[in-house]
Amino acid sequence: MFMIEKWPIIQAFALEGIGGGSFFTMKYKLMDISEKLWQTYTRLDPVSLDNLLTEVTILSAPHTCD
Repeated sequence: MFMIEKWPIIQAFALEGIGGGSFFTMKYKLMDISEKLWQTYTRLDPVSLDNLLTEVTILSAPHTCD
């Protein structure tokens, strides 16, 4: 649970004041949905799964402004 508080997007949530000044894990209930995601991923064909994972990786990669 405390590992979540170290994620950059969760830290930004707190820093921007969106979270109302409290820890994310104190305000929201965390749930492990990895099993449900795995069930979904195993139903995808290999090409679709690769496209999905590539898209997620690109969207979650750190961006820099030059």
